[in-house]
Amino acid sequence: FGLAVPAKPGQCVYERGLLVNRMNRTQCAVWHLAGEHPGSPEQPAGTETTDGLALLALTGQGTLSIMEHVTNLDLADPARTPPCLLQGPVLHVGCQVVLFSRDGSAATVLLAFARGYGQAMAAALLQAGKDAGLSPGGESDLAPVTNF
Repeated sequence: FGLAVPAKPGQCVYERGLLVNRMNRTQCAVWHLAGEHPGSPEQPAGTETTDGLALLALTGQGTLSIMEHVTNLDLADPARTPPCLLQGPVLHVGCQVVLFSRDGSAATVLLAFARGYGQAMAAALLQAGKDAGLSPGGESDLAPVTNF
């Protein structure tokens, strides 16, 4: 897609609505988050996983506190510069976790995981964030937002 792949695992690049996550020495994930569909990449060295994944986002005040309830991944580590990728369990489910932005206790966190866990993960995250006022939203709720 004409984007640079980050050099080190855990690094991410966000350009033109595409998020490129360096997963390990040989793999990266490309997430289409905004704008028109970019089509297929020029190089055939990719595996389409869209239908196999669910993508959830938590955003706003208290996001880091909610995440502390559901994972031991340290999203508050000041050494991590957003956007960055962490991989590990959230609610015992293997996830790609992108700390997309962070400003004090406000943050945006993106979670990608096997889609079969989608409903259970959404329900469990809503329960974990109940005291923080977490509520569900969708694409139509995010349409006016230009900076995730």
